[in-house]
Amino acid sequence: MPTIEATNPRSGEIDYRVEAADPDSVARFADRLRLAQADWAADPTARVSALNRWASELEAASPAIAEALTRDTGRRLLSHIEVNSMAQRIRYWTERFPALIATAPDGRSTSAANVNYRHQLVPYAVVGVISPWNFPLTLS
Repeated sequence: MPTIEATNPRSGEIDYRVEAADPDSVARFADRLRLAQADWAADPTARVSALNRWASELEAASPAIAEALTRDTGRRLLSHIEVNSMAQRIRYWTERFPALIATAPDGRSTSAANVNYRHQLVPYAVVGVISPWNFPLTLS
């Protein structure tokens, strides 16, 4: 598998190298994620709990995550703001979750601004994201 080099935007030096995962490794990892999700996906209370645990983990690891983002983006202050605001956003939506799920018109199509959409109150099993470099947590 090829090696991916992460270059520091401030110094131009290589911060680290990672070996790209092969398709079989990605498939095995996705399978493990799908199995783990079964514990919380069907129960809205468990889903909120899982998201709040994620917010707590982000807060606990925020210095290390912000430092990694700083190395990748070259922006120290914005990296710290992004990590801290991400946990706040998660908590914002989990606090509103009971009202949102109670009022969502499940299964009915809706139109707004020439876009048709249908509410689905089922979480996606696994999602792959190629994130923009500038705000990877926020934009993912």
